[in-house]
Amino acid sequence: MSNGAYSIFDGYSLTLYSADGRVVGSWPAISGRRGYQEPSLQGLVNLGPIPEGRYSFSIGAIQPIDTLRAAVGAISRYGRFPGGIAAWGTERAFLRPDSSTDTLGRSDFSIHGGYWPACSGRRNRIHPRRAACFRRLRREHR
Repeated sequence: MSNGAYSIFDGYSLTLYSADGRVVGSWPAISGRRGYQEPSLQGLVNLGPIPEGRYSFSIGAIQPIDTLRAAVGAISRYGRFPGGIAAWGTERAFLRPDSSTDTLGRSDFSIHGGYWPACSGRRNRIHPRRAACFRRLRREHR
């Protein structure tokens, strides 16, 4: 695990911690395609929720969506943000699982927003205040 901020996803919420272990914030989080969000389905690739555990990401890894990528993603399944803002929201960050987290052979987890609940079974979607989550992280790392 990195020496920086980290998060813990318990299947129902995402709690962010500072490097010294203080709780920075906690937000409701959903993961998995609609109808596949039960913790018992965590092993189902592209359907079930991400495995519960400890994840980290760096502030520099937060990717904002720009106008061009939003437009390309909105009209196609191609590009860096397939599905555009509706699928990804305006920001995302890919997660690094801690070595103690059993990912059940899955990978490519991210925190993101969007209008569709868990548009990809590999993703963790924080809603409705994902922007507050990213703001708190940035403020914590000044």
